Amino acid sequence: MTEARDVYLKSLQAEIDKCNAEINSLAYKVHQSEAEIKAKYLQMEDFRAQKRFLEDKFSELKHSEDVPDDESTEGIETSWDNWVENFVKSKSEFKRDTMKAG
Repeated sequence: MTEARDVYLKSLQAEIDKCNAEINSLAYKVHQSEAEIKAKYLQMEDFRAQKRFLEDKFSELKHSEDVPDDESTEGIETSWDNWVENFVKSKSEFKRDTMKAG
């Protein structure tokens, strides 16, 4: 009876070890995903700040009595185009990363 008990205990320990290995693997993946999400969140906050700046500039120019010269509007279109391009790129990367992590 003792030998059968020892075999059973060893099999249980092997299962426990497998569970621990899986837990450690998943914990690593979670930690890695959290770091990626934090980086994406910071990037999103940068885009929000840029958007607020552009919206303020837009509002300021829209309600201004002065007609802006070409130089003052030159960077706005470029900034907006860059923002849209970066947003689309980030959105695609986020979807890809979340699909990969899931």
